[in-house]
Order: sequence, then structure tokens, then C-alpha cells
Amino acid sequence: MRILGFARFGSAILGLVGVVALAVHGNSNNPDFRWLNFFSYFTIEANVIGALVLLIAGFAALRGSQTRELSGLRGAAALYLVVTGIVYNLLLRDLENPTTDLPWANFIVHVIMPIVILLDFLLDRTVHRLGLRNALWWVGFPLVWTAYTLIRGQIADWYPYPFLDAGAKGWGHVLLYVLGIAVAFLAVGTVLAYSTRVLNRSQPKPVATGARGPVLGGPTGGPGSTPGE
Repeated sequence: MRILGFARFGSAILGLVGVVALAVHGNSNNPDFRWLNFFSYFTIEANVIGALVLLIAGFAALRGSQTRELSGLRGAAALYLVVTGIVYNLLLRDLENPTTDLPWANFIVHVIMPIVILLDFLLDRTVHRLGLRNALWWVGFPLVWTAYTLIRGQIADWYPYPFLDAGAKGWGHVLLYVLGIAVAFLAVGTVLAYSTRVLNRSQPKPVATGARGPVLGGPTGGPGSTPGE
């Protein structure tokens, strides 16, 4: 567990290095760079969340325990970064913006971090068994981010991604993209949540049980959960 803990620390630092490098590079080389705009990119927020969760999970690995809430947090971080990687590689790879104009850092935040956090979630089977309600909780943050982005876009006339620009694309176009991405979040989140039940079925590892609560992990989870949860 010590090796796992330190591996998580290293991965978290790598993710933060990628974010900081993109911020410094953008601020130094782009006259239109704005800090609020930079941290309004879902990619940046997902990587910061992923790095923080890896740090928390690293300490948990050193202690040899994991709470139900941490299982939920790990699933949420994996979902956000996996969808970030999918959307970037399918829709945004050829666009120029402050999160893509430094190749090595761009590779960290869009490729390495999604892969690392997904493998961490799937291969370390200390997670509690999760379900649909967990996936529904996880989708809450992307929905809040989308609402923030659309409202701020109307005020600041700036959007982090062109497919959210209602002024240029029209609201019908934007809503279709939002619906599609919401479905993708829920679908990937559901797969991640139920993977804990499939992969934990044979030899579930003992974990420390924490207090129940709707903190991204939602109200479901422990090894004793019924299949219907």
C-alpha cells in the first residue's frame, strides 16, 4: 500500500505540474489570457479535482483504509477526467486555446491524467461497491459547470469551448451538445460505478467504513449493499 500511496502522490504532482505549466505559459505568451477564463475550462477543473483526489487517496493508501466517501470521490474524478479525454480527442484536438498550446503539458492533462486515474480506480479494488445513484451524484458537477458556463458566456461573451457558444451556433445546437455530453457523463459514470460490483465480486478487500452522506459518493456503496442499490 505504501507503493500505491506514493504512486498517487507522484501522479497528483504530475497533474498539477501540467496545469501550472499551462497557466504560466498562457499568461506569458497570450495577451488575451485571463485567469478566470483559464480556470473556467472543464479540463483544468477536472485535473485539479483529479490531483486533489489522488492526494487524498494516497494518504488513505498509506493508512490502509478507505471510506465510502473516498470511493465516491475517486469515481467522480475518474469520470470527469475520462470524459475530458474522450471529448478532447473527439472534438477539440485541433483547436487552439490556453490548454492546448504547450504540447507536453497538454498531453499530461488530456491523455496521461485520464489514463492514470482510470487505471487507479479500476485496478485498486479497495473501493466500495457503487451504483446508479452514485453516477447520478457525479453528474451534478458537470451540470453546474455547464450552467455557469452558459450564464457567464452571456455576460462576458466568452466560452471555453466553441460548441457552447449560443451566439455563434444557436441555442438548438448548444442544447444538443449539452444533452449529448450529459448522456455521455451518465453512461460512463454508470459503467464506472457498476465496475466496482463486477470487479469486487470475487475477492472484495476489507475497507474502513465511513459515515454515510451525499458527498459525490452518494448514499450507496458498502460491500454489504444489496444489488438493487
